[in-house]
Amino acid sequence: MAFGNPEFELIDSLVGGLCRKLNQPKIKELNIEYRVVQHDVIIYEERSAWDQPDEIIETPAAKFRFNKSKNVWRLFWMRADLKWHSYQSLSSSVSLRKLVNEVEADPYGCFWG
Repeated sequence: MAFGNPEFELIDSLVGGLCRKLNQPKIKELNIEYRVVQHDVIIYEERSAWDQPDEIIETPAAKFRFNKSKNVWRLFWMRADLKWHSYQSLSSSVSLRKLVNEVEADPYGCFWG
């Protein structure tokens, strides 16, 4: 198991908090969600396919990876080649909050376009 309860609470507070902040009730076609997969926390957009409303399409926006041995978080963004790339402006931090704030600000348009 990659994360314990304290880490899950931190992730939900920071990453989940950002997702809840970005979700707008008036835009029901788009949800910002996150999931935890081993040492990764992935933020993604979830929306219905334009031609098949029952089909849900997920578009990854940001990924945080925790290196437990170094106690450091790394930040990635998905480029047009559909591969994760290290976010060069702030590639790592011991503070997940700092990385989440960078994703929210998105000064280079890497996460939200």
